[in-house]
Amino acid sequence: MKSEGRPLAKATPALAQCVWSRQQRPSSRRVARALQRAGYPVHFVTIARWRAHNWEATASEHPLEIARGQLEAVAPLVSGDPETTLESLMDDPVHKRDLDSLTDGEVLRQAAREVAIATTLIAAAIKDRVTMSECDPLEVTPAVIALGRAMDVLPRAFEQAINLEVAEQRSNGFRTKA
Repeated sequence: MKSEGRPLAKATPALAQCVWSRQQRPSSRRVARALQRAGYPVHFVTIARWRAHNWEATASEHPLEIARGQLEAVAPLVSGDPETTLESLMDDPVHKRDLDSLTDGEVLRQAAREVAIATTLIAAAIKDRVTMSECDPLEVTPAVIALGRAMDVLPRAFEQAINLEVAEQRSNGFRTKA
């Protein structure tokens, strides 16, 4: 299940093509470097592949969306209640802010924070479930795998959020000076 709100920022072939066309002497490395500085982590090989395929988009999801979806899928398993969702686990008014007023960096940081909170809550639920004598370890295996994947993508998601916020601050600084 996808999170509500705006999609997470990620590099796209169209964005890479735009950056490519605006550079005086473009190269895959220069375009990748420019996108990375703007908060869009992308490898130069990806840029080269997109260019070789005439800037065509390929369907993929942000790793944080994948991790969140996996956590959403295992939330009922670890709680023992089939009606449990991540939203019910994170019933906190702080998370109900209007996402339209947030910058991309803030949205990404909030999404990463929600996945981090969900990871903590699911880990605690697994711990509680495993300590019960009737718990079968195989029942919680998908949850443990989902936790591992979430823990793998969270540092990169927070790094991307920081990079986006820095780029937005620089952009705002340029606008106020002009």
